Amino acid sequence: MDEMVKLILFIAGEDADGGRLVKELHHFFDTAFKGRHELTVVDLLKNPEPAFQHKILSIPTLIRESPPPSLRFIGKLDNTEELRKLLALDH
Repeated sequence: MDEMVKLILFIAGEDADGGRLVKELHHFFDTAFKGRHELTVVDLLKNPEPAFQHKILSIPTLIRESPPPSLRFIGKLDNTEELRKLLALDH
């Protein structure tokens, strides 16, 4: 995957779990995409409007906006092997 990968992570508060998740995903994507990614973190407690725009029903939710097709990962995101498979990074 050579093109820029655009991701949005929706969380509710940057408590211990939310902060840890953000840190782990930043590390994972830095390694997986080697700087070819943009991760936007949206805290729905501070900014709920994007939840309506993106039709977020559960958190955490990670959306890969590009490259197409758009993908959604809902719920537990700490299984990096599963995330790697879903993002087709093993090719």
